[in-house]
Amino acid sequence: MLKVNFYFDGFNLYEGICETQDKRLLWLDIPKLVRDLLLEDEELGEIKYFTAPPTGDRARLSRYNLFIKLLNTICPSIKIVEGTYTEKNIHCNTCRGKFKCEKCKKEYKRSVEKKSDVALSVNMISDAYKGVCKGFYLVSGDTDQVPTLAKIKDMSNRRIRVVFPPNRHNDEFRKFCSKDNIIRLNHDWLEKYILPQVMKAYDSKELIMPNTWSDLRNHTK
Repeated sequence: MLKVNFYFDGFNLYEGICETQDKRLLWLDIPKLVRDLLLEDEELGEIKYFTAPPTGDRARLSRYNLFIKLLNTICPSIKIVEGTYTEKNIHCNTCRGKFKCEKCKKEYKRSVEKKSDVALSVNMISDAYKGVCKGFYLVSGDTDQVPTLAKIKDMSNRRIRVVFPPNRHNDEFRKFCSKDNIIRLNHDWLEKYILPQVMKAYDSKELIMPNTWSDLRNHTK
């Protein structure tokens, strides 16, 4: 049997699901999805989930912490690797000047996730060199991971499979794996893996799907 690891780009998956406008899909049974993606000649090694806690929004951070607890409950062996968010100025695409409020002159900023994409790349390449596994499932459509796949492709006897989150696609990934090894998730596919709205955590406390996720009329992240 071929041992395979899964590497989830949490932010890419999150953004793709949000674009479906059905945030129930965020309450996702990741272990079951992983098991169903395995081929007959594969056995699961590790699941690694790369993400970052949001800043500046307590409600969003609370939902994030709830989801992390959910992951640790349904998959105690999952390895969660956290990056950080940083504030960056928003610039004009033409003159590259900073956007400011006309009245108070305060500069507009946006939160940008840092380090998790680098951590994902380092983990995949390190696992490949160490021979931790022979198969690699990348759950992402981020072009930043093209060099990562290229490096692993250069090693012999390594299987690469790419799983695109909803509304995420990257033609460059075709260079590193065959058409049969490219999987495109969509709303109908993921809907089968929505967990019950109320789950019992590892500490016996209830985990309840956030209202902003369960209510299809609410598209708040």
